[in-house]
Amino acid sequence: MLVWLPFVATVLSAAAGLPATETCFPTEAGLHSFKAEWFCKQLAAAEERRLSGDPAYRFSYIPSFHATRVVVAFMDKERPTVIGKVLSGKGGYEPGRLLRVTRRVLSTDEWRLLERRLDNAGLWELPDKYSREGFDGAEWVLEGRNQGRYSLHDVWSPTDSTFPQYRKACVYMLELAGIAPDTTQLY
Repeated sequence: MLVWLPFVATVLSAAAGLPATETCFPTEAGLHSFKAEWFCKQLAAAEERRLSGDPAYRFSYIPSFHATRVVVAFMDKERPTVIGKVLSGKGGYEPGRLLRVTRRVLSTDEWRLLERRLDNAGLWELPDKYSREGFDGAEWVLEGRNQGRYSLHDVWSPTDSTFPQYRKACVYMLELAGIAPDTTQLY
């Protein structure tokens, strides 16, 4: 996998005229270059670029052994909208291709609950620099853009005991988009 990351970074950079990670994340994301390139590879396969819009939220579920899933919630002509994307590969390896896309308008209550859960998850707080990491598991990458602010949190395999509100908000986004995996594939 490491052999391909520089190649992907070069391809993304050439396509956009920017360094690869800048096509996916703003500078303030603060991601380590390895993770930024890995996440950008997944986002590129999902036909995603840098999170835009205000407000807008994106959750990328990148598991080692199952398909990556990306959810974007945003305002589209003043209507809250959610798009879900599922890739064909495995997040810890090659992302594959875009396999499934969902899109729907959210109710006002769904949008309010989403924003409340994101606030409860600590989206606008400083990222936890002491979160655990591992080899097998899943990266749960949550981004937000609202009122000119941008925030990114990357949590490795959150559980109901380690990051309960974070997990609840992210699972809710998967459910809203209609792309929640079977619970055995959610780790």
